[in-house]
Amino acid sequence: MLPVEWEKTPQDLDSLYAREQPDVILHFGVSGLARGFVIEQVAQNTCSSSIDACGASPRGRYVTSKADPATLPTLLPASKIFRALKDLEIPVALSDDAGTYLCNAVFYRAVCLTDDTKPTRISGFIHMPPLYSRVFSHERALQGGLEIVRICLQCQH
Repeated sequence: MLPVEWEKTPQDLDSLYAREQPDVILHFGVSGLARGFVIEQVAQNTCSSSIDACGASPRGRYVTSKADPATLPTLLPASKIFRALKDLEIPVALSDDAGTYLCNAVFYRAVCLTDDTKPTRISGFIHMPPLYSRVFSHERALQGGLEIVRICLQCQH
């Protein structure tokens, strides 16, 4: 689990990826606005001035640097995940706006850090509602999460 901190999260993410060199990168974050799984399709190279869990604001306006692309697409098989969850009658949506808080920052950085020498690179971000919101049960949340992982592993081969 990554901390919800503007300063520490990028450092932890960089060292985690360097150490593990993952083939599939799935980040899940909680959003009070989510009414099911929300597959984020576009990461933005921008940060809001919102404070983090430690009361700190980001150091600048950009996730990485101003010179980097303004947006990056998800590297998840979004349409396959969407269809599979719909077939299971699990609430799901596609989104082109991951926001400008730490979820988006993790998403943008994860796509940047994905090794583009691998032809089957998979990296992305999915929001989900707080489990106490009763959008879906713990069992349905687990079923949906496992289906997302299954599809990503299947597409990786």
